[in-house]
Amino acid sequence: MCINQLIFSICFFFRVCYNSPKITFPLPRVFRKGCDFMNLSPLNEKMLHGGDYNPDQWLDRPDILKQDIVLMKEAHVNCVSVAIFAWAQLEPQEGVYDFGWLGRIIGQLYENGIYTILATPPARAPLGWLRSIRRCCGLIPACTGIIWESGTTTAIPLRSTGKKARQINVRLSQAFGKHPGVILWHISNEYGGECYCELCQEAFRQWLKEKYRTLEALNHAWWTGFWSHTYTDWSQIEPPLPRGESHCHGLSLDWKRFVTHQTVDFCQKEIEAVREGGSQLPATTNLMGFYKDLN
Repeated sequence: MCINQLIFSICFFFRVCYNSPKITFPLPRVFRKGCDFMNLSPLNEKMLHGGDYNPDQWLDRPDILKQDIVLMKEAHVNCVSVAIFAWAQLEPQEGVYDFGWLGRIIGQLYENGIYTILATPPARAPLGWLRSIRRCCGLIPACTGIIWESGTTTAIPLRSTGKKARQINVRLSQAFGKHPGVILWHISNEYGGECYCELCQEAFRQWLKEKYRTLEALNHAWWTGFWSHTYTDWSQIEPPLPRGESHCHGLSLDWKRFVTHQTVDFCQKEIEAVREGGSQLPATTNLMGFYKDLN
């Protein structure tokens, strides 16, 4: 973990631990619903101090795992975010789950006074078995809208999250949601990106129909008479694709609004899966600073 990541994580955790009367951070209802966000006991009276921790990358080196805890204690770390990118380790084969290593890590941290902020892993889907499941964008059932970008995944779902993402979130909640060493849920990671598959394009059209009701209202709002952009059928509307229409500003603006709507929906569905698994711990997420692609 580089120093910039550590500084960012400390600032993020400080934002989460806002129990001080001098600090107020209004939180969206999606994060407050169903839990007491003020209660991060046993660290309720302390500043959360730590960062991202990815032991799944060196599970074959118990000596390093042991030394990690020694160094954390020297730095007075009291919590770490775990399993953000660990889906492939948690579910090495479709439907085959391996939570044993995660339980050991959480237990070892807890024994040394270090608490876990447990992540849901859909931010990075497995490049192996999940790629071979041909669904929306070649991946997940029910179209989570996940696409591959330089070996990473981007999640822009339809109205319900994919079965695979929901299943692993529910199981993680069942396994660790009441562990005394787990104090908070880290929902996914750095939401962003766009999906242009046919299912997501159709969802965009449905979103526009709900917003404008008629094509006449949409054409007027987008001022489509300019440069002959007038639409005569809903099926003619496509997202502002990289090699498509990019000069209708109303289209571009509503697409960004739609992407934000889908992203919030994805986050909500992830939290619902955690609640379905029985955990009522607080839930939060992190974004990429001043990320211009989401509102």
